[in-house]
Amino acid sequence: MADKEKFQGYDMSFYNKIMLKIEELKNKGQWFQNQVSKQLGYSSGSALSGYLGGYCVVNVIEMESRLAKYFTTLEVMDSKVQIDYVEINATEFIYEAVDSARVYKDISVVSGGAGSSKSATLKKYKVEKGFCIYIQLFESNVGKLLDMITIEIGLETKTNNTLKTSNIINFFKQNPNYVLIIDEFELSKDSPKIMKKIREINENGEIGIVLAGTKFLGLQISQVREDLEQLRSRVGVFVDLSLDAPYCIEDAEKILKTKWANISPELVMKFFNMSQNNIRTLIKLMIRVTEEMSDTKKTSPEESMFVSSSSKILRTKHKTSLL
Repeated sequence: MADKEKFQGYDMSFYNKIMLKIEELKNKGQWFQNQVSKQLGYSSGSALSGYLGGYCVVNVIEMESRLAKYFTTLEVMDSKVQIDYVEINATEFIYEAVDSARVYKDISVVSGGAGSSKSATLKKYKVEKGFCIYIQLFESNVGKLLDMITIEIGLETKTNNTLKTSNIINFFKQNPNYVLIIDEFELSKDSPKIMKKIREINENGEIGIVLAGTKFLGLQISQVREDLEQLRSRVGVFVDLSLDAPYCIEDAEKILKTKWANISPELVMKFFNMSQNNIRTLIKLMIRVTEEMSDTKKTSPEESMFVSSSSKILRTKHKTSLL
């Protein structure tokens, strides 16, 4: 419950509704506080953490206005066409990598190209198995890494990096069943500092860690400087999705049949070829075709629909949050 003194003069009913909504999203594995903070327009997660924790550091009315717009956007998105997650060839490999890190308290590396379903599978793992801290490290620096982990485990971010590190290590020591997943992990000029910090958390917190990134991540880690050899030696499992579990026509068929159980092998092949070896593109195609079917009152997909949808999608470069 929020500190009533900090929120004095404000209607607490909205705050209570927000907390219930967040709990609902957490149970579905759809609440990632660092991402939400950015979508609300705040440069760090401390503003949202402060509001939720009752020590609000920003204008409460402004925060609640932004949250109201955010949840309205979620409702609009929920009303749109959704494609359910389906286990594919890569799922088993990714799950095994995370399980290995959890059990053996070492580091697993998962690398794969864009649209290989890494993020979707890791988020699904969090929902299914629990005891998992998942972050996406879009900004590669030690401070951001510590802030994101601190926010996800529900601790105060207004401290120095040394205290944050100590708090994180103590949390994992007290919660030995957890695993830490760092998605969108890429090496940069600050990588030596980041990797030393990851090694420190892994070793002193006795916590399994998963690093997930592009298809080049494994090569980059294998070439780290000699002074990081001890971190590299802690990598127990390395999964390269392009080699171990490449996206294949069987995967495409499983995904397509979640929407159209009786889709023909010919259409499966066409969808697969047009997806250009990218699951994210396949999902986009399915959504576009489903929308066109709705507009034309069709009950099954036709070749003309996805040929048209494909030409539009492959000409347009934009991001999607589906995978």
